[in-house]
Amino acid sequence: MVKFVEYGHLRNMLSAAAEEIERNKDYLSKLDEIIGDGDHGTTISKAMTIMTEALAAGPEDDLKALLKNISRVLLGFAGGATGPLLGSMFTGLSDGMEAGERIDAAVLCRMFQASEKAVLKVSGAAVGDKTMIDAFIPAVAALCRDAATGDISRMLEAGMQAAQAGAESTRALMARKGRARNMAEKSVGLLDAGAMSISFLFKGFHKGIQA
Repeated sequence: MVKFVEYGHLRNMLSAAAEEIERNKDYLSKLDEIIGDGDHGTTISKAMTIMTEALAAGPEDDLKALLKNISRVLLGFAGGATGPLLGSMFTGLSDGMEAGERIDAAVLCRMFQASEKAVLKVSGAAVGDKTMIDAFIPAVAALCRDAATGDISRMLEAGMQAAQAGAESTRALMARKGRARNMAEKSVGLLDAGAMSISFLFKGFHKGIQA
């Protein structure tokens, strides 16, 4: 049982998430070749490299400042929609906690809820549009449902499972956002690369907290 997210936990979570993306980047780009630009895996892999560099630079004693620094470098990343979306995700995580606050289950839920709000504002998408939102929103909801247990590992496992189910649900959807919307009905039956990348991120978060 993990009751608090300390710096070491966060480092492991983000590093494991970056490893999951790197491991699956070719698969993500292959998915994106069909209904997108074909570069999603490469682009998000580069963003993860920038994230891990910012993580290594610290600070180690202020998690809010660390998350804000990560959001800043990602927002400056020239990678289409990936930079703004990931950057806003980390902006929300930082905004959802107070300076010096220890991250327990309740705080983690609040952080992800703030992250969800920030991502929705930037993306303009909703559940059902066949985007990363179809994985991210269910993941946050599942994570917060388990907050009452006080077990952060259990919360992240629930988030991972919901993200995976949400990503799989995009197969049945018709794209309504981005380049993929030009395919209309032809996009049905295909997975969304952005939603799959979110599922890999949450898989990494869960792996990292266990480490």
